[in-house]
Amino acid sequence: GVDVFLPSIHGHIAEIHDPIMRAPGAFAQTIKGIKNLVELQNTPVNTNTVITKQNYRYLPELAELLTRLGVGQIQLSYVQ
Repeated sequence: GVDVFLPSIHGHIAEIHDPIMRAPGAFAQTIKGIKNLVELQNTPVNTNTVITKQNYRYLPELAELLTRLGVGQIQLSYVQ
């Protein structure tokens, strides 16, 4: 079975997330997926965010969004 879900999200708005992912519409899909997973309520939903020069100024806004969505843990990673 699945112990935890860990979707990646790199911005609090599409204008930041989609260019980092290089996929138009990725933000909307990711948000919908997170909402669906949280609604299951039987497996923890955590997230991963890679800190980049495009998103570092907006990490507080991203944390607020993910908290409102019901994410249990927000993991921040540096580019290596």
